[in-house]
Amino acid sequence: MSAEVAYTGFGLDGRNRLRQPGASGQRGQFSHKPGGKNYHPLLVFEGQSRLCLNAVLRTGNTHSSTEAPSFVEQTMNLLAGHPVKYARFDKGFGRGDVLPFVGESRHRLCRQTKWTKRLAAEVDRCRYWKRFVDEDWVIEGIALWYQATSWDRPRRVTVTRKAQVTQDGQNCLLLDTDWQYEAIVTNLDGEAIDVWRFYNQRCAVIQYLRSLKSMVAYPFSG
Repeated sequence: MSAEVAYTGFGLDGRNRLRQPGASGQRGQFSHKPGGKNYHPLLVFEGQSRLCLNAVLRTGNTHSSTEAPSFVEQTMNLLAGHPVKYARFDKGFGRGDVLPFVGESRHRLCRQTKWTKRLAAEVDRCRYWKRFVDEDWVIEGIALWYQATSWDRPRRVTVTRKAQVTQDGQNCLLLDTDWQYEAIVTNLDGEAIDVWRFYNQRCAVIQYLRSLKSMVAYPFSG
């Protein structure tokens, strides 16, 4: 990585889940090539340039959180001396908390967190949701302080839920079972919808990876 890259600060987008084309239900195997090798990589991209800053290959049957904290710590060490504006990670970086390695007090952080029964129970205690979008799709959000079992302390979690409105004659039906939930642990102070939108800007990196997979023959040989 060149020190002459003209950025006021790096944005980090971490990717843990990279499903291989044609993969079967078994980890590390392909339906058309049973027993064939594949990999479960950890990747960090610079959010604007799509430059891959760090990567490590793990075997296809590796748990998503394996090596994640040390990988994030290594990435931050590689960037020592370079300003980091923000970091966004998917929920594959969840178990074995990675946030302390990024520098929670210095950078804007967002990490999708797994929707567990324990978190759902905490959210159920929140009675008042704020509605942000009220059209064909309804989007609502809340924020709460929550401590997962692997975290060293409580952190701010924003929760957004969305559901598609069903038309029944002139009435609009919306059932409790229609909601899709997404939780993000963050140190940002904004509304849940703003945190959700900021996190989902990393979708550009996901699309970039999908384009790469179409050009690279997976699984890697070796």
